[in-house]
Amino acid sequence: MGEVCYRDFETFIYGAALIKPDMEHLETWPNLYTKNETYIPISWKIEDWPSEFDEIFSDESHLLQIALKGQEEYKKIWTEQGNEEFCDRFIKLITPD
Repeated sequence: MGEVCYRDFETFIYGAALIKPDMEHLETWPNLYTKNETYIPISWKIEDWPSEFDEIFSDESHLLQIALKGQEEYKKIWTEQGNEEFCDRFIKLITPD
């Protein structure tokens, strides 16, 4: 899937729980990757995945909670307020000090 990938956004849109390698090393805006809130982090080491997946899939209510929060945060981007925040941030980025 990659670190940031359009499939992540599809996952949010569809209301599924996003499971992907830990994203704490990246800073994104807006930050849709909040560990154990909007996505479930897994190890970058494939050999760790079997035990991690056993734990992840044993708690369906946690999966649902992650899916709902991820979708909720993604939807905020497309609101009027989200559009205003984007425009404000963009203007700050291109305006010289």
